[in-house]
Amino acid sequence: MQNRTVAMIITVSTAVVCGCLSLFLCIFGGAGLAGVPVTTEWMGDTNTAPMGSTTAFALLCVGIIFVIIPIVVGFLTLRRKSVPVDVAGPMPPTA
Repeated sequence: MQNRTVAMIITVSTAVVCGCLSLFLCIFGGAGLAGVPVTTEWMGDTNTAPMGSTTAFALLCVGIIFVIIPIVVGFLTLRRKSVPVDVAGPMPPTA
């Protein structure tokens, strides 16, 4: 496989994984900041309360970071790398 194909596979896979994760994190963070109650259950004990605003804000921040990751990976893997310029030029023939 060529390097370009590998770069495309890496970019698409990070976009899918990080995209789904960031979507869910942003939805839960936005719902938490809106005050939507969250139902939890632990060993048969059920509790319904709104999510803490700090937790909801942290979920939104992490979701935004996971949106940025595929953009950075795509930029780094798909950019054209510059070819180094030959400063010395061709070597003169020897006598």
